[in-house]
Amino acid sequence: FYEALAYEKQYPYPECLPKILNNIGLALMVQDSLEKAKYYFEKSIEEIRLRDDTSSVFPPLLNIALIYFRKGEYIKAIDVQEMALKRLVIRTTKDQWNYANLCNNIANAYLEISAYRKARSYLDMSMDVAQEISAKDIILENHQHRSRYYEEVGRPKEALKYKKLEFEMSDSLLNQQLTTEMVEWQSRYKGLKKDHEIDLLTKERKWQQEKITRQQQIQSSLIITSLILIAIIYLLFLNVSARKKAQSESQSEKDLSMAYLNASDGILMKADKDLTLNFINEKGAQRLGLDGAQEKKSIWEILSDGQRD
Repeated sequence: FYEALAYEKQYPYPECLPKILNNIGLALMVQDSLEKAKYYFEKSIEEIRLRDDTSSVFPPLLNIALIYFRKGEYIKAIDVQEMALKRLVIRTTKDQWNYANLCNNIANAYLEISAYRKARSYLDMSMDVAQEISAKDIILENHQHRSRYYEEVGRPKEALKYKKLEFEMSDSLLNQQLTTEMVEWQSRYKGLKKDHEIDLLTKERKWQQEKITRQQQIQSSLIITSLILIAIIYLLFLNVSARKKAQSESQSEKDLSMAYLNASDGILMKADKDLTLNFINEKGAQRLGLDGAQEKKSIWEILSDGQRD
């Protein structure tokens, strides 16, 4: 609330300032800092008066009266409450409830100072309005104050009567409260159950979606792996084919070279053989030539010798 007050001073918002001050006072009153709480309630009332908003003065006035009551200053509490009652404009059921509740509080303060006639008057005023709007909580509190009133004025039968009514009303309100809470819990349970079912369905759908996604990822991985394997096998096949082709070409070249070499060797051998034969023939011819000449000479010589003879 202090932060809200600082923010309001930095960024003024007049309609909220009285409420902020009143809330600070309530927080301090819970901490039993009654004087500080009273200061903030009074500041709230000042802000309301500056804005001429008499309808908003009701809450801080009641809180100041409550402080006086807790301090035992009942006359001051009554004065403030009666001032608030005069300023209360009844327009809605909520205003009627506030009127009946305030009358109960004033009656209780008068009981504290033993002003029984005043107390009885305000109790009647409170009961009339509470019954009109069926405000059972106000009626219950009224029964409590009436029981005390009759007890203090020496009328025990009436005191007992209203004490019984108080218990009955209390049981009725308790049962009503329990029923309301049970209905609220059932409604909340149904809502939680529905939310839980929705959450389970959402989780199941999410799990199914994740499962499908995982399956798709696995399938994609298998397809990619298969394609990679096929590509590797194909590349290996191309590599082996290329090697075989290279080996085949190399073998063909070797065979061709060998054939060429063999052919060359054959030609060379034939040429050598021819040359050798020619050489031999030439040598043989020469030798045969010489021998032939000798033979011829010998023959001619023989013939010559024969003629001579």
